[in-house]
Amino acid sequence: MKKYFSIIMFVILVSLFSVSAFAATAIEARLSDQSTTLEIQGEVILRQLLARQFKSLSTGEDVDTSDIFTESANTSQYNMFLEWRIAEAIAMETIWKDYSFDLKIISISADRSTVDINAIVDLSYTLAINDASCGQWGYAFSIKAIDTPNGLRISEITSEESMYTDFCANILNPVEVAANESLARRTLDETISDLDVLAYEMSNIVFSDPVPENIITKNVSDTLNITRALKSYTYNASTGISYANTYHTTYNSCFKSISGLDCTNFVSQCIWAAYGGWSSGDSVATMTTNISNRKRMMDSSKLTNWFGHNNGHGTPWESVTGLWNFATGNPSEGPKANGYNNNSLYTGISPSSIGLANVLQLWSSSESVYRHSLYVVEKVVPVPTSYTNIIVAAHTSNGRFNLSDKIASWGGSSCKMRRLEFVSAYFNQ
Repeated sequence: MKKYFSIIMFVILVSLFSVSAFAATAIEARLSDQSTTLEIQGEVILRQLLARQFKSLSTGEDVDTSDIFTESANTSQYNMFLEWRIAEAIAMETIWKDYSFDLKIISISADRSTVDINAIVDLSYTLAINDASCGQWGYAFSIKAIDTPNGLRISEITSEESMYTDFCANILNPVEVAANESLARRTLDETISDLDVLAYEMSNIVFSDPVPENIITKNVSDTLNITRALKSYTYNASTGISYANTYHTTYNSCFKSISGLDCTNFVSQCIWAAYGGWSSGDSVATMTTNISNRKRMMDSSKLTNWFGHNNGHGTPWESVTGLWNFATGNPSEGPKANGYNNNSLYTGISPSSIGLANVLQLWSSSESVYRHSLYVVEKVVPVPTSYTNIIVAAHTSNGRFNLSDKIASWGGSSCKMRRLEFVSAYFNQ
């Protein structure tokens, strides 16, 4: 009898274990299905956000995010950015004629109630006012979304889109919104009001460009005490622009890229190319040899020299202020430039005076220092009467941008901008 009882109990236990294992497998399958559903929904609302944001810049209409955002300091700040961005495009007359974007998902993960997506965006657009081609390529865009009673909603956004990073650095960031949203709203309203001031200002400035500062405009003469055998080389704007247009979407692997601070490094590469360090079509091997030989550079024996390679750079090569101080300091060797409008409002530089392959530098009011360098690659008409007709290439945010947008996002009517106009300079090879 005991034997039969043991057998019956064994069968019952096996059955219970099997049922339990089956139930656990079923639960895991449902959770997996739920995670997959959230991943799909997450990608859908990410694409919806970008599509609505970009469409608004071609229509001038507000962006409705009520069905894709949940309330948080981050989404409130992003909504403020969208409000400012559309107002800025209307005021600066930089509404888009057409646009296209490509979204590449790098990683996506979900659990029962949240989904995280990391993506890369390529964006190109044409300005309605002058058909100028602009864009930004390969920038990171990430979201965190949560499952709510109303469906999946975005709760957090991280973007390296150029105008958004400018907005965060110079106007409002999520920390400020979280600390005091009503104060952040007042700041936003004041900044949007300033756009009208900026637009009026741009249309009514009577320009009188100042004389260059801190520079002897003639080339260094052979009578200077130069210990190395130097030769004068002209600054070829078309070669500098060709380099900028080749590498503005990415970085040249022959040089070290500085994450988050690559703007002046990129501009110095353009300057190096314009002086003859690079020619269109150069192979990696040719560039490597030229860089190793410091062709159209200074030697790398000290960081105060102007040089760059794939292990690092001299201070004048990579620093906004370092480049200005070096180039305008009448150097006996290395890049040489006339400097204009230092520590003055952008209104001191007329659009018509900005030359191709000039370098423009923008002031950060939050840091009280010049923080960004831009390389002029196109003037849409022969004698532009608007900053919108000046197209610049830049790194950190890799792309081509019109100057009006940059002035608006770097201080508006309080924007300080200076200009470097490069001239012939001496190098030992």
